[in-house]
Amino acid sequence: MLLAVEALLVLYVVLWIILTIDTLRLVRLVKTGPRARVAIAVLSVAMLVVAGGTAAYAVRVTDAARSALGSIFSASGPAVDPSDGYYNILLLGADSGKGRDSMRFDSISVVSVNADTGRVIITGIPRDLEGFPFPKDSPMHALYPDVHTGHGSATCGWTGAINQLNTELDVCRDGSKIYPDAEKKGSTPGVEATKDAAEGLLGIDIPYYAFIDMAGFAALVDALGGVDITVTERLPEGGGPKYEGSRSPSGRRAGSRRASSTWTARPPSGMPVRARRRATGTA
Repeated sequence: MLLAVEALLVLYVVLWIILTIDTLRLVRLVKTGPRARVAIAVLSVAMLVVAGGTAAYAVRVTDAARSALGSIFSASGPAVDPSDGYYNILLLGADSGKGRDSMRFDSISVVSVNADTGRVIITGIPRDLEGFPFPKDSPMHALYPDVHTGHGSATCGWTGAINQLNTELDVCRDGSKIYPDAEKKGSTPGVEATKDAAEGLLGIDIPYYAFIDMAGFAALVDALGGVDITVTERLPEGGGPKYEGSRSPSGRRAGSRRASSTWTARPPSGMPVRARRRATGTA
């Protein structure tokens, strides 16, 4: 769809160029007066620049959106029948990014789309939720027949929280032995375990998932045109009481790079949400 829009915009620019040249031909500049000749030429070129420039910018934004959405939703799975009348999709937002040595799913939601009406229900799952079960047909059920528990270790451990499953399966355990088909399905053991946990919690089948990390979040913001944030006071960009974070100058543009877009999406450590929203004008 976006590719078709992009093609139409390019065609629009070409059409304006042809119309401008044809206009100059029809008015026969050589037969007009010197002043009229200059005025007609300048007006025609100005209209071409305004119309063509606007369309060219739209092409760039559309192409960025198409590339970003294509990279985020590039993987696909086989078509499945609805489960109890719903198509269920697991949405995962990860905190992985430059300077981080692990990845956790800080945002976990299940989107259920009614197969007949298209009505959408979104169920949020707290990232720190503990004591969740796995379905009996899940490979994790053999490890946790009752509920998921944490594992303390000086070298590699995890808590019982649902967002620790990726650490457990992709860092501490050999997840490929538990979920040997994960890579073939375009997934990872951590994602599959989180999907199984969501199924155990909600009692539904979840055949699909969509995943985005910090780089993908920044790309998505850019693809939608970016967001202009006016910062009214200097604020720490990261860290807590023991870390002297960098400072954000007034008028930083959010979405132009990863640090900016993610900084405006979540408050720095130790900073109240209301204070950050007040300082950035997003309250």
